[in-house]
Amino acid sequence: MNRSFCIRAFNHVAIAPNGAVKLCCRALGYAKRDGAVESIESRDFSGIWNGDYYKQIREKMLSGETIPECSSCYRDEELVGGSVRTRTLADWRNGFLNPGKMTLDELVADANRRNFLADYPVDFDLHLGNACNLRCRMCSGLYSSSIAADKVQSRWRPRETAPFEIMAKPQEVLLTRRVGAIYKHLGSVENDENGAPYIDVMNGTQIRLPEGAIVREIVVVHQPSLAGEWVLNIKADNILIGQISLARSPARMNFSSIADYGGLLSLTLVALGRPNDEKTVRRIRTYSIAIAVSFPKKTRRWYNMASNVEAQLIANAQELGRLVLVGGEPMASKQTRDILDMLISDGRADNLFLNITTNGTKFEEADFDRLRRFKRADIALSLDGVGRTGEYIRHGCKQTVVVDAIARLRELPNIAMRMAPTLQAYNLLDICALFDFARERGISPGGTVLDHPSFLAVEVLPRRIREVALHRLRERREMPACPRELPTLNLYVARLQANLDAHHDERALSSFLRYTQELDDDRGECFATALPELSEMLADLGYAIPQVGSWA
Repeated sequence: MNRSFCIRAFNHVAIAPNGAVKLCCRALGYAKRDGAVESIESRDFSGIWNGDYYKQIREKMLSGETIPECSSCYRDEELVGGSVRTRTLADWRNGFLNPGKMTLDELVADANRRNFLADYPVDFDLHLGNACNLRCRMCSGLYSSSIAADKVQSRWRPRETAPFEIMAKPQEVLLTRRVGAIYKHLGSVENDENGAPYIDVMNGTQIRLPEGAIVREIVVVHQPSLAGEWVLNIKADNILIGQISLARSPARMNFSSIADYGGLLSLTLVALGRPNDEKTVRRIRTYSIAIAVSFPKKTRRWYNMASNVEAQLIANAQELGRLVLVGGEPMASKQTRDILDMLISDGRADNLFLNITTNGTKFEEADFDRLRRFKRADIALSLDGVGRTGEYIRHGCKQTVVVDAIARLRELPNIAMRMAPTLQAYNLLDICALFDFARERGISPGGTVLDHPSFLAVEVLPRRIREVALHRLRERREMPACPRELPTLNLYVARLQANLDAHHDERALSSFLRYTQELDDDRGECFATALPELSEMLADLGYAIPQVGSWA
């Protein structure tokens, strides 16, 4: 079969905390209809599953056309020769979620005959909201309610909101004194030649949006003057999110296809090639900006609605073969236990593969009895470090609690555990200790590599630090006692090798240092105490983080 085909487009669906539908958890972007994100909060799932988006994806896959949403798997295949796509296809060919042992030729013939319609999915990946008790440094408010409420972390990692089509009517915020919003450093209000008021927006202007507002579009309208070679840089909470080239006609930046931003925006004017006319230089700053914002409707989220979770999704999946529950933290959610109880009571648990990704801190005693009722329960433990390293990265986590939960899970005969760390700047030098921790407890190794935000990715660290980590990972690959670690080690080594010679982004490293310092200050933690080796190596290279708190 061609390198584009993925069985998941025919039997699997992933649903994000905001109700948006994705091809799978690795897919980049969401299913769309007429440019708007498909959501089970606004449309029946059956219509989405066999709608134009999915049918077109299936047709393209069968014809060998590459799918942009699948680029992360394509990249993994180039780096290490395998991916989620190739592994799930191999499992399907061997009968997993394919009890009738359908062949690929039979699937292709069936898809062509049915105009690329597919039977109801048998594999569900559900993110049951963002309820979570931890504030992991690499996470965001989309996946953690605790982060969404964190005044520092939520400013750096704005939470995505519900899809655009369920938003209230957009409103405009104009940069004049008539608006009730609060602005900083806007300068004085003047009148143009037509008597219309405007504010001379200076470089570095910061705009505090009305509470609850989400940016949808920024429109820049100039006074009648030549723009020259100028652009307006737009930053959301100090992270560059786009540029608008200045021109005579209104210039727009549409956010509905990029992301949702709220909070603090910064506007900076940049001269690419200064115009010679002094009048033009003076007049260039007499532009106006309109910011279109939306306010989310007050509505119950899909995972809090029994009709959505039970009737629309799981109850209709009578051939359900696997259920993946992710959060937030699934075990912090009443919905998780309601779903498990429903599957146990109607008898489907006996033949069902259950996957739960958990931080291991919220298990109740009754949960262990629930888990033993399923054919098999795979528990993916979100661990990113051992001891202080792990507790620093995953704020609120106590390793003793996780170790106790692991011991209880090991008592169950149908349980398989694997660790699911995210390789990132914080744990790059300590990841091998986590492999040792897992091996000592019979936990299968696994893991992914962080891509976003870029200022927390491994590439943000200076080359010397990445070289040390790469050497350690290569040495570990040669250890005969670690054969099960090879796929993950190969992934980590390939990622570090592929980007070793890439240009080092000093601005991203500066963001990493500032982000770390702000979280330390707010939480009373200390980077140098929690991650002493990384801290010392950064300091030796001239990148020190002030010790503004004490680790406790």
